[in-house]
Amino acid sequence: MAYEGPPKSTSIYDQYNPEGEAGGLFAPPHIAGWKPAQDATEAYYKKHFPVSYGMIDELRMPQAGGSGASSTGSSGSGGMSNTINFVPEKGFADPLALKALAQGGNYDVQGRRDAIAQQVMANQQAPAPAAAAAPQPSFDDEYWRMRNYEKNSTQGGNF
Repeated sequence: MAYEGPPKSTSIYDQYNPEGEAGGLFAPPHIAGWKPAQDATEAYYKKHFPVSYGMIDELRMPQAGGSGASSTGSSGSGGMSNTINFVPEKGFADPLALKALAQGGNYDVQGRRDAIAQQVMANQQAPAPAAAAAPQPSFDDEYWRMRNYEKNSTQGGNF
């Protein structure tokens, strides 16, 4: 068999598939400046990624119990307190919206807004929480209290 030379090159424009590869599983290639490719990639992302960054703030879930950062309890020997309560001022982002933003997929915006509205109503109708019990001393607190007691008692001091 005689060598016929390199295969004939074809243009990417001739082979372009606006659906993307594997029947639309993968996005079509974006070719800057070529209108059919730009339209195909825009349509793909609108279909498979229905959530935008602006929608994340619209779909935040307001939380009951105030906002902002607060900390109670002792941190012992410089450790971090185990009773930190942090609620963002805007409320928590909807985890399903974040998933749809990052990974794509189906996301029912109106259905989630209805669920958020129901949660807001439930938060407003919920009774006020009972006063929290006094925090129990942590292991670190007990350790340092006992250590100081032993140190003071061996040196003749009153603790």
